[in-house]
Parts: sequence; structure tokens; C-alpha cells
Amino acid sequence: MENGQTVETTLLREQFSDVEAKPVLWLWPDRIPKGKLTIFSGPPDCGKTTVLIDLICRFTTRRDYPDGAANATEPGEVLMLIAEDDVADTIKPRLIAAEADVSRVSYLRAVQIRQRAKKQERALALDEDLALLEDELRKNPGIGLLTIDPVSSYLGRADLNKEQELRRVLIPVRDVAERSGVTVIGLGHFNKRADVNALGRVSGAVAMSGVPRAVWTFGKSPTEDDVFLMQRGKLNVAARTTGLRYRFGVKELPTGTAPLINWLGEETRSADEILDLERNPEGKRQDKAARFLAEYLADGAKPSTDILREGARRGISRSALFEAKKERGFSAERVNGRWFWMIESEPEVPF
Repeated sequence: MENGQTVETTLLREQFSDVEAKPVLWLWPDRIPKGKLTIFSGPPDCGKTTVLIDLICRFTTRRDYPDGAANATEPGEVLMLIAEDDVADTIKPRLIAAEADVSRVSYLRAVQIRQRAKKQERALALDEDLALLEDELRKNPGIGLLTIDPVSSYLGRADLNKEQELRRVLIPVRDVAERSGVTVIGLGHFNKRADVNALGRVSGAVAMSGVPRAVWTFGKSPTEDDVFLMQRGKLNVAARTTGLRYRFGVKELPTGTAPLINWLGEETRSADEILDLERNPEGKRQDKAARFLAEYLADGAKPSTDILREGARRGISRSALFEAKKERGFSAERVNGRWFWMIESEPEVPF
């Protein structure tokens, strides 16, 4: 009984023969599914927001994606939820630097509450304002991408670290994305745990990585200076997908310099392999040495004295170079009293 009335509970069952099978649609082929929830997660200062702005540029201008995938989506509009960065001196310059069509990009300034002649404003809370947000998407069908940066600032009263509270927010967000066809990309951070795999480093309860259809992790390359990695943490609707390498570039604007992303190609190592390297300094330094040797010897053999001198200039120790030569497919030969190093076979180098 509830409020004096009998409550009847029934299970609703449906045959799969009545379910229409549909293909997965993609915003970025094999990386960002369309009309789904995706999470970008990583430590501060690794470029998550700048990568997101790079994608916004491609979405609003129909430029192809950095891995060479064709952008088959008509240019659309973007709604940004921005909690931590200033829209005037940070986000707008980055959009301009990335050459986004800013006429197609808007941001949610606040939720306005009217009571008689009185008006108040507050930040959007996904635990109580999601219906308002879905209605806004419905009224503006040109919006095809919604970004939430960071998710933790828009949870309302829900606790990021409590599983059921987080699920009660993220599952409805996921459902809104699927009903509306709007792709949602939320940004998060890494926790400080050292005893978990790469996906386990996503900050918050398990729902933060369990509910989204895709999770991409970000961080510094342990073997290349000034190089960052975007790697697959979870993507259960596509075949195995490689990660991507990138560096920060800058663009001069009338307002000053603004960062942008310079894409460098694929990263074949998995997120867990990178994490193992971070935990294993010996493997990390050998990888860095092997990468240098593969690059330096690509056009032929070189004197060992030159190799060791250039390695030292790049901060690579003599012992790391000798270890990489022995273990990674390089060899040495003495010619007229001088030692030369060369590529003996296809080097074992993680590019």
C-alpha cells in the first residue's frame, strides 16, 4: 500500500525479434560515437580542453580528423558547459586559434530562476536541471555536440565518489544523448592511485568509466619530451583503436598567444603499457634511447662517438644507449679502427 492505494508491480519483457538492430554512428570514426556519452580523463595540463576545442573546430567546419578519418558530418552547433576556464581570455582565443566557426559555438552562462519580479542565477546542476537541458537541445536541433568541462562541477548535490549517486546523474545524461542524438563529451581528472590499470585512474566512482560508451585517457609520453598521448581507455563499440600523439603549439592572436594541438600521428602502445613504463624507470629510459637510435640511424650507420655525444645532449645516458642497442634491434661494427652503430633489423621502438 502507498498513500492508501494498492501498488502493482509488473515486469515488462520484450523479444529481441521486435528490436530493430542499428549500426553505431560516429562523430569521429572509431573514436567518438555519435549520440553517446564519452569521457576525456587525465591529469591537469595535458591538453584535454585544448584537444576538445580541436574537435569542436572540426565539428563546426567539417575539417577531417587528425588520424586521417574523413569528417562525414555536416557542420553543426556546439553547446559548451564551462566551469573552470574564462570564456573571454581562454576559451574564445583557443577557438579562434583552432579556426573553429565561433558563430556555431555557444556556452551556458547560468540557469535563471524567476520568482515574481525577482531574478536569480545559479550554475546548472545535472541532478535537477537535466530536463531543462534536454528541452534546450530539443528547441535547438542544430546542436549536435554538448561538452561538459569538468563533469564534477555540474553534478549538483551528487557526490563524484559515491557510485549510486554518480550513476543517478550519468545514466540520465547518457539517455538524453541517445534520445536526442547529441554527442556528449565530459571532462574528468585522474586520481592518485598507483595500484590500478589505466582505466582505474579515472577519478570518481566506477560509474565515471562504466556508464560512458567511450573513455579516452590523456597524459605525458614517458619516452618523448614535450609529447602527450590520447589513448583508448574504453571503447566497447569499435575494434581496437590506436592512440594519438600530440604536442602543444601556439598561435599569435591580437589578444596574445593561444595554445593549439599539433598532432604527431599514432601511438601503438596501450594505455596500460604506458602506465607500466611510468612505473618502470628502466624500461622508460630504454624506450627513450631506442626511439632516439631509430631516428638518428634511419639514414645509415653513424660513429659511436657521435651517437653518444648527441645522446648526452638530449639527456640520454650512455648506459641506456648501450642497453637499447643490445635489446632493440641495433648492432655495432668496427671499421678502420672506429665503431659504427646501425639498425640491424626492424627496431623494437614504440612509435
